[in-house]
Amino acid sequence: MISKMYFFQVLLFVNVISAEWVLTFEDDFTGDTLNETSWTISNFSSIISQYDGHDALFVTEAISVKDGSLQITTTYNPQVFNGVHYNMTSGWIDSQKKRNQTTGRFEASIKMPNPNATGSWPAFWLLPEETPWPVSGEVDIVEWYALPGNYQHSRTDNPVVAQSTYHYGYSAGDDIYSYNNDSASFPSRDWSPNWPIIDFSADFHTFGVEINSTALRFYVDNYTSFTKFYPTLCVTDPLFLENGGWGRSSYMPFKPLYSILNVAVTPNANTSWWLQHHKTTTLVDWVRWYEYQ
Repeated sequence: MISKMYFFQVLLFVNVISAEWVLTFEDDFTGDTLNETSWTISNFSSIISQYDGHDALFVTEAISVKDGSLQITTTYNPQVFNGVHYNMTSGWIDSQKKRNQTTGRFEASIKMPNPNATGSWPAFWLLPEETPWPVSGEVDIVEWYALPGNYQHSRTDNPVVAQSTYHYGYSAGDDIYSYNNDSASFPSRDWSPNWPIIDFSADFHTFGVEINSTALRFYVDNYTSFTKFYPTLCVTDPLFLENGGWGRSSYMPFKPLYSILNVAVTPNANTSWWLQHHKTTTLVDWVRWYEYQ
């Protein structure tokens, strides 16, 4: 009996240490063209941008691959598109209908634009392939805000911050929905007062999220910014979607997710002298997805 138990413990230990993160997708942005088998370039203003009043029209010309990185360039270029006035043009790529994954690790190495670019809003995030927002969640791995002195969670000694957010909720269609979100900013005194000041525009930094059946863990350069735990809910039940969603706390992403890399511009950016007189560029060195096996 003792020998059998010992054998079981050794076997279990071997299985644990043999598990590892296995690379499932990688783009190092080499060459001089975007890999369009994995990515699609948006050449219009997304519904999200129009709804939120963002000030950037997404155009193909804002996306380029050069010197081993994806480059998203934001330019002052006032114009009207579909009856909506935009002061800026910028870029958006996503992997929708081309590459997706439900759980695992999603990360990218990004160098943010000049911190003087007030209103610039780079983001690396995930959306579900088919379910309506916010069902199955919106995973904002990183959003970077150049909003000096105007961001409530920012440290007073470093007002330009990055933020991770998990949006979740319930939708019954016809724009009837309820959603909540959990987020953390970094560097931020309400998260970690001892974390040193980081200039995300000075060099590349790794922003990522790990998603499993019980939680999402957001991290920057392997420092955990926050972890969101969620209960197990039967969110595919029509009764839940139609009647039971209100008041529920949270639930996990349960559908395949695709990646988005874009640079939006906040509505107040038309007052930004710096953006009107300078092009800004956000650089992405690589994107990698993993699964735990």
